[in-house]
Amino acid sequence: MIETNDADLVHDDDYDVDCSILAEGNGRRSWKEKNRFFDISIASIDEVDAACDLLVAFQLVSILVIGPVQRDLRIAAAMIMKLRRP
Repeated sequence: MIETNDADLVHDDDYDVDCSILAEGNGRRSWKEKNRFFDISIASIDEVDAACDLLVAFQLVSILVIGPVQRDLRIAAAMIMKLRRP
């Protein structure tokens, strides 16, 4: 099993990548370009969420450790969805 601190480190690295994609996308002028970067960020969050499911399925990490991480991922995805414009 991975210790809680190790899971936090994995989560922090993914957070940094998503933040840089969001920052780059938010610097774009057109909403079409911004939405594309928001979509990339949401897809990245979905990938991390799926990886968390695999860690639990293979019993590498406890659901007690991954649960809060997945909750935060879903909150972040919802926040990014609110940034999108039609």
